[in-house]
Amino acid sequence: MEPKIFGVGAHRTGSTSLMAALRVFGYRTSHWKDRAEIRADLESQRFRLSLMERVDAVSDLPIPTWYRQLAKAFPEAKFILTVRDTESWLRSVERHMANRMFEQEEKEFYGRSNFDREHFSDRFERHNGEVLQYFAGSSDLLVMDIVGGDGWEVLCPFLGVSVPGQRKFPWKSRGENCISE
Repeated sequence: MEPKIFGVGAHRTGSTSLMAALRVFGYRTSHWKDRAEIRADLESQRFRLSLMERVDAVSDLPIPTWYRQLAKAFPEAKFILTVRDTESWLRSVERHMANRMFEQEEKEFYGRSNFDREHFSDRFERHNGEVLQYFAGSSDLLVMDIVGGDGWEVLCPFLGVSVPGQRKFPWKSRGENCISE
């Protein structure tokens, strides 16, 4: 499928649900599990990710950290910034990340290896603002608040597809199996 789609929202913003929704339309997706392969390409400055030969859409870290380079490497791509209320996001991230070792991709995005509410809040809001500024005036960016209720009515026009009948928009958590199908 063309164009390729990159989910550039921070984790815990509905990125898993986004990938599940894209699969409804036949997109081959990757979410988190292929991060080592992605990171290897990025660290080698290969921004035309090899993974994208096998999938149509990818989200979650490290993708949000590298959106600028990916936009240049894939000028025909579409980008989806998943967002959510900052306080709600902080609570979710704290539950998800507190008291554990961070993965390399998390350290790169947050610039630290431990959860800090103030720092994370600033990083989240700064990231969202930078993405909006980078894509200002472009039709290649969609902003979705999946956690807040955005669904087919927002995604389908952006993709140029019809709403899939009476099917509900998928709401998934990372614990559910919705990775690389």
